[in-house]
Amino acid sequence: MKHTKNILGTMLLTAAAVAVTSCVDDSKLLFAFEKPASIAGMEYLNEYDALKTYVNSSANPNFKLGIALTADDYIAGGLVTRLANSNFQEMTAGNAMKYASCVADDGTMNFGTVEKFVAAAKAGGLTIYGHTLAWHAQQNNKYLNSLIKDKELPPSQGVGNCLHIKTSEAKTNPWDWQIFYDLASPLLAGKTYSFSMRTKASAATTFPLWIETPGAKNTNYGLPQISAGTTWSVISFEFTSSSDCSRLLFSFGKFGGDLYFDDIVLVEKGDSHNMFSNGTFEEGDLPSKWSKPGWHSYTYGIEPSPGDAAVDIYTDIITNGDAEGSAVTNFISTHVGGSNSACNIVDGVGKDGSRAFVVTSAGGGANSWDTQFFIYANRPLVDKEVVRISFDYRADVPNNSESQSHAAPGGYIHYDAG
Repeated sequence: MKHTKNILGTMLLTAAAVAVTSCVDDSKLLFAFEKPASIAGMEYLNEYDALKTYVNSSANPNFKLGIALTADDYIAGGLVTRLANSNFQEMTAGNAMKYASCVADDGTMNFGTVEKFVAAAKAGGLTIYGHTLAWHAQQNNKYLNSLIKDKELPPSQGVGNCLHIKTSEAKTNPWDWQIFYDLASPLLAGKTYSFSMRTKASAATTFPLWIETPGAKNTNYGLPQISAGTTWSVISFEFTSSSDCSRLLFSFGKFGGDLYFDDIVLVEKGDSHNMFSNGTFEEGDLPSKWSKPGWHSYTYGIEPSPGDAAVDIYTDIITNGDAEGSAVTNFISTHVGGSNSACNIVDGVGKDGSRAFVVTSAGGGANSWDTQFFIYANRPLVDKEVVRISFDYRADVPNNSESQSHAAPGGYIHYDAG
């Protein structure tokens, strides 16, 4: 068979030669050119064998030479496939085996590409190194966020103890409420220190932190402000002391309410020794190093850490509120002619080209209720229950609308629902 191919090739070349010599000059071309340097410089690679032949599997049975590539490129069976099969023992897919590539927005999983990749690898004699089970990136956030959407969350519980400061009112100046901490060893002039702490307050506030040596008139006002919100947060910064200082002054005179401090750390840069004794407030009583001016009437002490307040999250009590499904059980409208029946869902007319419920007015109605749109909850609403309704809407022409509460269409409970 090979001999036959050679003869055929010769016949074709001969015919081509005859055709060419019949119409062109047969003189030699009088110029020459050298092989491009870019080609010549790479010819040494021809002396190498396939990369995997240089792996001594007998001496290193647990070592595998692998490559990372795109799964679709390998599945295609082209140059990438041949290079991988010839040179490597194992491979990993760039993204095809990661979470976001396999999990859709609705949580369904599609491993079609992975299955093709595995089958092709088996055929090529390569093993597969999988991928990360969990990673900081490439998560399907739309699906994951839907798992916690509209879920009722209990208040978080505090962990351990903290320093609780309670002031009766906000005053005029920062120094009108102060708490001091006296260091066992002073901060030294020219040295850089790192400070961090966790803070929480009954209302968001910001206040200064100063350093000084009592009686030395060397107060340093240049440190960054301390901020506290209604949930626990971490404050951290570096500063360089301009003089030797043995006291820290937390000055929150403009704040009235509850302040919480925890996990206070003060270290010289490059050192790990915390200059705050019992900065976690877990080691017994409050150290005597904490004090306040005798005329300040606020209270302070170690108490169990408060949790963050419960988040106001509403539970959805209707079905297919985004109109992307087919269910219309919760949505009734007044159609042209005056009948009340299931609302129409229309493709492409909603926000950003999505689906939407469409209510068509009969036009020329004498009363606002001549055209209506009813939303049914999945369960009866309870007296005094707080209910929130929100939606996107538009109209073909400008118009006003009213809202009411009904037990059933026509069964008025509230004539003005806001």
